[in-house]
Amino acid sequence: MDNFILTDPEMNIMRPTYNSLHDPHLFNYFHRKDMQEQLKKNGYITGEKQVKCSLKEYKTHHRYLEHIKLHADRSTGQAQRARMREFLEQQQKGLISKDLTLADIREELLEEGAARLYHIILKNQELQRKRKGGSEEFSVEALLSWKLEERARLQRIEREVRHEWNREQQLREAREKRERQRLALMERKNTLQQMKLIEEVKKSEESALKELTKKKEGTELSKEVDEHHDFVILEPISKHPRCVMVV
Repeated sequence: MDNFILTDPEMNIMRPTYNSLHDPHLFNYFHRKDMQEQLKKNGYITGEKQVKCSLKEYKTHHRYLEHIKLHADRSTGQAQRARMREFLEQQQKGLISKDLTLADIREELLEEGAARLYHIILKNQELQRKRKGGSEEFSVEALLSWKLEERARLQRIEREVRHEWNREQQLREAREKRERQRLALMERKNTLQQMKLIEEVKKSEESALKELTKKKEGTELSKEVDEHHDFVILEPISKHPRCVMVV
């Protein structure tokens, strides 16, 4: 699966050509002594057992390697960026001590990358020893040079992540501030509406109380009139009864 270039589906970078000298399944066959001599005699390989190629093939392969490196750097950078963001999120939640910084994560990522590179270099040197039959010393200078370039790249990623994080925090604080202002405004409106409603209820109660007072006063006045006027009905003495009112 590692041999497929998913970012170049139309194969514009590396054409689907086949060279049996690069086939790993034929490695033992072409490394036979008689085959090595025959390949050297016919000009297919050099004295150092390197396969010869044209200038066009060399440039194509070089462009292919650059594309692979660029894709690997992009994928690695995305993973490192995600790890730095995760560190900031966990630290914001209080799960990571404030004593740690992004610089510590950067150095940790650098050491992890250096360990992987060291393993790849040793594996490649072992493969070269098997092919050439010689031995090569581990290049400390190459590893140090890589660490300098990688540290510079990680520092750039760190600055970008920190800038994005600070910007997101500012936007979040601005949203929270607007939300608090909106809630405060709604609360003031609700308070005013409640006060207005209470005032209306109070006026309604006062009006009802006045009406009740008026009715009560009218009832008392009617009672006073009834107390000063008595009506007496006398029994009829003759055929024509009459009513006499005594005051």
